Parts: sequence; C-alpha cells; structure tokens
Amino acid sequence: MGHGGWTRLGPGLLFAGAAIGTSHLVQATRAGALYGLGLLLFILLANALKYPSFRAGPAYAAATGHSLLTGYQKQGPWALALIVLTQFPVQVIILAASALTCAGLLGALGLKTPLAPPALGAVLLVLAWLLVRAGGLRGLIQLSRLFVATLTVTTLLATALVLPDVSWSAEALAFPPLSTGLLLFLVALLGLMPSALDLSILHSLWAVADRQTSNDNAPGPGRMAEALADFKVGYIGSAVLAGCFVIMGAGVMHSEAIAPEPSAVGFAEQVIGLYAASLGDGAAALVAVAALGVMFTTLLTIIDGFPRVHSAALVLFQRGEEGPGPVATVGAVLVALATGLLLTLLQHFLTFIDFMTTAAFLVGPLIAVLNHRVLSAEEMPAALRPSAALRAWSLANCLALTVLAGLYLLNRLGAMP
Repeated sequence: MGHGGWTRLGPGLLFAGAAIGTSHLVQATRAGALYGLGLLLFILLANALKYPSFRAGPAYAAATGHSLLTGYQKQGPWALALIVLTQFPVQVIILAASALTCAGLLGALGLKTPLAPPALGAVLLVLAWLLVRAGGLRGLIQLSRLFVATLTVTTLLATALVLPDVSWSAEALAFPPLSTGLLLFLVALLGLMPSALDLSILHSLWAVADRQTSNDNAPGPGRMAEALADFKVGYIGSAVLAGCFVIMGAGVMHSEAIAPEPSAVGFAEQVIGLYAASLGDGAAALVAVAALGVMFTTLLTIIDGFPRVHSAALVLFQRGEEGPGPVATVGAVLVALATGLLLTLLQHFLTFIDFMTTAAFLVGPLIAVLNHRVLSAEEMPAALRPSAALRAWSLANCLALTVLAGLYLLNRLGAMP
C-alpha cells in the first residue's frame, strides 16, 4: 500500500466502518439463525458480485481527482438531481435509525440513563456530529481505526467461541429449499450486503478529501494503485466479518432452533443474552462490545459522509465543478431532521424504515449503471479504465441488482404470492 500498513489505511477503513452496520449485525446474523450456514456462500457471492460497483468510488477519484458526483453530472444533470432527491430523505432516516440502535445497544450493555431510547439516540446523534466536526477527516480516520480494530477483534473472538457448536457438513452448507419467504429474505439481505451502493459515492468523496490532505495528490496510476489497495482491505474485511456474523447466528441460535426477534435492538439483545446463557458473561460482553462498535462506527462515518454528498452536489449545481461547500450547514440540517424524527415521529418509524429500504433497492440499480458508465467516460484516462473482464463483471452486477429490485417491487405491490 505504501507508507506502511494499518496507519496508511484511510477511505477504505471508513468504507468498512460504514458498511459493517445493520446489514452485518442483524441481517447476516439472522441469516445464520434462520438457515444455519446455508446462506454463507451466497452472502460471500453477493459481496463478490458488487465489487466492481463499489470499486468505482476510489477508482474514479484516483483517476480524475473528482468524486462520483462529478461523473454523474457529466452523464446528465438529471442523474445528479435524481441521486440527491432520492438520497436526502433516506439519509435522514438512516441517521435516526443508526442512532436509535446505538442507544438500544447501550442499554444492552447495562448502561442506565434517565433518557428514553429516542432521546438518548438524539444525544448520540449530536455527540457523533460534534466529534466529526471537531476532528475532521483525519480525526474520523483515527477514531475509525480504534473502533474497526475493536469490532474486528471482538467479532473474531466471539466467532471462535461458537465454532464448536456449528455444523460444517455438506448438508449444513447446502442452500435451503427455495420458498417465497426465503426469496424475500434474500432480496432484503443481498440488496444491502455489504451495504447500499450509495456508499460508493461517500467513498469517492472521502478519497478526494484524503487526496487533498496528502503531499502526493496528483491523480494517476500511482494514486490508483494505492487507492485500490486501501479499498480492498476494507472491502475484504467487511466480507469476512459478514461471514463471522453468519457463523455466530448459526452457532448460537440455529443450533438451538431459536426464533430471532424482529427489531434490530431486540435481536442484538437476544444474541447477547444467548451468549451469556450458553458461554458466560465474558462471551456476552465480547458480542455486546462488537455490536456497539459496529453501530457507533457506522454512525460516525455516515454522519461525516452524508453532508459531504449534498454539499458537493450543491456546489456542482451552482458552479459546474467540485469545490469547498457548506458541509457544516448541510450536516446541521440532516442532524436536526434526524433528531426531530427520533423525538416526534417515532410511532411512524417502521413506515420510514420501509420507505428507506424500498428507496435503497430501487436506486441501487441506477447507481450501479451510473458507476459502470463513468469508469469508461471520456474523462477517465484510457490506461485506467476497467478491463473487459471487470466491465463484464460490472454488467452482471447491474443485471442482478435490477432483478432483485424488480422482485422487491413486485412483493411491495402485492404481485408475488
């Protein structure tokens, strides 16, 4: 990677911190709880399939010196406008949901406060925003190193503890019988594994910001190689941890035929409680720390990244090129709206979550197609464009995400049995 290992990790580390969230803690663990190891290879395949679309973020930034938002604008102003209009309400909901999950996990760790979870979530939201504003990108990367290292070590240790309870037979690894319930679970799981594709936009913005703080900030082959090495560490790491959470669910819940709780916090508390009952308080503490580390790292990274998206888009609309923008103002608006959602509209929270999930599925194929197109656009140096094999890989992902989005939409419209 150059400049030495772990201390050089930057945007790729932020990618991992943002990706390893509810999709891992809840969805991957639930996959193990419901189906044992039957979906493990499928989850790893989903990570592999989406690789070209997520790779586009650091690749475009390294080759051009600009974020994917500039690439979208060059495809047509409609593309940038559509991304902004669909992402803004979704990001408000994601911020509120992440803060609420963190608040619930603090309760699972035994922290007693006079605040109800929504109010505690609002406090955590503001605290995370202040931390990000005070530390800047360098500070966020330092915090992410701490939290990602902690959640990685605790997750690996917790996984190791349940390995004796997991069956690795051919039957256990076989894909479960296909049913409508399984199909819908797969659509929800794979659509957000390792994360929604809008994370590729955040990654490109972090890469541009990181480049601007570096002494060697010229785009080109050298920058491309370093950016992709950084990305691969974060991407492969998030895939490995997804597999760990599947194994944890299989070992702690599937082997005992325990039905998972429906809510994110309730499910996390359930898993922690099961670790305590079967393996002792020490194992439960490991899982609790890993769970809280997962969600608070996600909260920190997205509360930094989301304002960057809309700030950069505003500047692009106004000037036609990227430049300094009102990140602090946009961030304050997002935090205020997410806080208001937590404190006043919690009774409608499931409706908001449904909206967020639907939007993520429907916008995912669009982002995949745009990412595919920008890497072969005229502003990309010919030597840095993807190979024919990588382009075919990317097209396969575009097709797969379109099919998933179609299945999800058919289900939402009641057209599936």
